[in-house]
Amino acid sequence: MATIKNFGFMWERGKVHWGRRGPGGNRRFEGVMVGKKKRKVDFLGQMGIYVLYDKFEQPIQIGQSESIFDRLSQHRADHLRNRWTYFSWFGFYKVGANNKLILKDQAAQLRRQITLGESLDEIEAVLIQVLEPRLNRRGPNWNDAEEYLQVIIAPDAEIEGVP
Repeated sequence: MATIKNFGFMWERGKVHWGRRGPGGNRRFEGVMVGKKKRKVDFLGQMGIYVLYDKFEQPIQIGQSESIFDRLSQHRADHLRNRWTYFSWFGFYKVGANNKLILKDQAAQLRRQITLGESLDEIEAVLIQVLEPRLNRRGPNWNDAEEYLQVIIAPDAEIEGVP
């Protein structure tokens, strides 16, 4: 059983709706599943790995976080604030039938065992996806992971009643 359940590749930092935290906040970290435009998911609580890229699409930072969105938000104000333009993320929490992240069994997920073969497949897939080596003709083998494209919110659009 794969650890990486979903991912977003080369999302644009400037097109994320960073918004406000807390009640009444309007933060969004949304993607639509490749091939299923009706499967729109907010990945705000997603745990996993992220990669930051500069304006030339070269990887400059790799990290992990219990909340990818929160960590990316922190990078907007730290020593990397003006160094990254794009990012990719690889998430551990599955998306349920209701198009929401399944967060209920976080502790069990952290203790879950996977085989060495599964680990090798996923490490290879992440590296191929991130580095895009020109001689790798096959591309990444994601098994059951779902790819999501970034939802881009128009600057003048309303978000659920927030002007």
